[in-house]
Amino acid sequence: MSGVFVYSDSPKLAAELVGLAQTLGDPVVLVSLGQVAPGLTTLGATQVLVLKSDDEVIENYSRPLAELLQERKAKALLVGDTIRGRDLAARVAGHCRAGMISGASHIAPDGGGFTAQRSTYGGKLIETGQVEELAVLTVGAGAATPLTVGGESPIDEVTVETDRRVILIERADAGGGQADLTTAPAVVGVGLGVSDQADLAQLEVLAKLLGGGVSCSRGVCEERGWFDQYIGVSGLNLSPDLYLAVGISGQIQHLYGVREAKLIAAVNINKDAPIFRNADYGIVGDYRSVVPQLIAALS
Repeated sequence: MSGVFVYSDSPKLAAELVGLAQTLGDPVVLVSLGQVAPGLTTLGATQVLVLKSDDEVIENYSRPLAELLQERKAKALLVGDTIRGRDLAARVAGHCRAGMISGASHIAPDGGGFTAQRSTYGGKLIETGQVEELAVLTVGAGAATPLTVGGESPIDEVTVETDRRVILIERADAGGGQADLTTAPAVVGVGLGVSDQADLAQLEVLAKLLGGGVSCSRGVCEERGWFDQYIGVSGLNLSPDLYLAVGISGQIQHLYGVREAKLIAAVNINKDAPIFRNADYGIVGDYRSVVPQLIAALS
């Protein structure tokens, strides 16, 4: 089946990509790797294509996926712009010798290909690019609206041989990322202004009261190692209803990762912190005093 193929390791983002693919005017094939993930058949795709294998390493599916895209004369592959999604998309594009646009938005058919916009230099510039069929594009959260549809999509299962040079040995909880932040309605961001790792326990309590989870800025992830993922241009791109930045200065590279948040609030001891220029609400104060008061109010 020709058309636009869609994949994301985030169910919420997969639903958005199906909605986006529908606007491109072609049949929409939603790809599932390994087995049918729960809920995928209800997102409104024309078909759900399952690449069957017991391989748990998503990146190992890049070659068989590329071969199927070429065999079925796909016009485009839309991939969720997550850390693993970007890796998979780049591998597939390489195997297909296809053009790729990462962080794409405002995608539209254009002759024998597609045009798309993407932010560069931390969101300071907007580029418009053109890519021919077969096009590979990664798309971040909030760039499209999920469809509201009923019924089940038919399933097409294809058994594939994956690249087994990388195997999964063990999974371990890295801590600090207990919630699926791609679907969380609220996210609390931790910056370098949070000086004591022990204070993360209170911030996690606050996040749970808000119905969400905790992440961090790049500095906290790479310099302190408190989290295994961070929010920003090269990290997580999230679209929560509420983003609460605690002790985060608010550099544009970080804010790019929450540009689709409906509301941004900030707590920072520095009244001149850039975050206040981008926040809907802000509290100038020491988080060690403010956070307990927020917890008390929400409780």
